Amino acid sequence: MIYWSLLEREAGAIYFAPASSLDRKQKSRSNSGVLSCPAVLASRQRTYVVCCPFDLRLRLVGNLDKPAVHIIDKGTSIAPDKLKGMFTLMPNVDWINPSVPVFQIATPYIFFSEQKTYLTQRHPYGLIGKDLPHRVVEGRFPISSWKRPLSWACEWVRTENDFIMKRGEPWFDITFETNDAAKPVKLENYAMTEQLSKEILKNSEVTGYVRGTFTLFGQEDGK
Repeated sequence: MIYWSLLEREAGAIYFAPASSLDRKQKSRSNSGVLSCPAVLASRQRTYVVCCPFDLRLRLVGNLDKPAVHIIDKGTSIAPDKLKGMFTLMPNVDWINPSVPVFQIATPYIFFSEQKTYLTQRHPYGLIGKDLPHRVVEGRFPISSWKRPLSWACEWVRTENDFIMKRGEPWFDITFETNDAAKPVKLENYAMTEQLSKEILKNSEVTGYVRGTFTLFGQEDGK
């Protein structure tokens, strides 16, 4: 079993529960077409979508050497002071591509499992094919040994366009890998406890202090 929970934070009620990436219509078509392929179906059965909790419209100002982000009131539901506490524009030395800005939004989502399980955060299926100026920075880590809140990271590929998110639209996908590749994954909501909260705090922000984080949590780097 894989569990999910939310950190206790202000306005926690705005966050959506993870949902299966296969809606009812897609499930009904799983016996024909692309979804009839066992490999494709198995991947989708192990993938969940997390939807955006608020409306947001941002504009990049300045230049790539000294970029800044301006919040557009029309199209943004979250107050600027609330966004400031969860939004980070990464320094350009930390960008994957020196011409593509990266920013992060901290989320309260926690996923963990008692069995060996990896989580991969992906650009959502629901946004594929849409003309967007951004793409999600994908990442993978072991939730069986590393309990930590997810951070949503994004590359602003076309900086001449405003970054726009709408509440209820796909925010990111999460795919789970377990030892039993043929078994569909099920998520169960887990009420936050004091013990779990302490363990999460112990594991949080470790990448800011040491390198080789996978080794720290009993895993080989990148495996």
